[in-house]
Amino acid sequence: GRRCWNTHLLWSLLPKGDGPKYIYVTRDGRDAVVSFWHHLTNQRGDGGTLDEPIGSFVDGVIRGTQPYGSWARHIADWSAAFEDPRVLVVSYEEMKADLPAVVQRVAAHIGADRTRVEAVAARCTFEQASAQSTTRTGSVPLRLATIMTDNSSIVAHFA
Repeated sequence: GRRCWNTHLLWSLLPKGDGPKYIYVTRDGRDAVVSFWHHLTNQRGDGGTLDEPIGSFVDGVIRGTQPYGSWARHIADWSAAFEDPRVLVVSYEEMKADLPAVVQRVAAHIGADRTRVEAVAARCTFEQASAQSTTRTGSVPLRLATIMTDNSSIVAHFA
């Protein structure tokens, strides 16, 4: 059967083959760094919790010293795969604008049934996920909006 997993690995580090299909999701760099900071500051378990202000975190991302290196290096590495027929590139912004169309493209790319696209898309909205996921300090959208507003000059580096 089908298997799927997500990773933040570089394209150059992934195993390649004739069978696998890849879906690479891009995101505006400003949003990506804020989302990553949010993820790391709320992570629990063996990985520990990041206890760093967003300003110094952003500086580390720009220098490439944060986990997974710099956002720009990640995009540059994956750009080698953008013309590969095994790779479908979609953006977070596309998903926000027209999720059913992106679900349709993903289904076509992996050879999945496309008759339930609308039902699948309805269950995958940001609002649906947010309704089921809150953090220790409130909802994800509220925290992201606050972070973006409070640190607008910092995240401008990722425009």
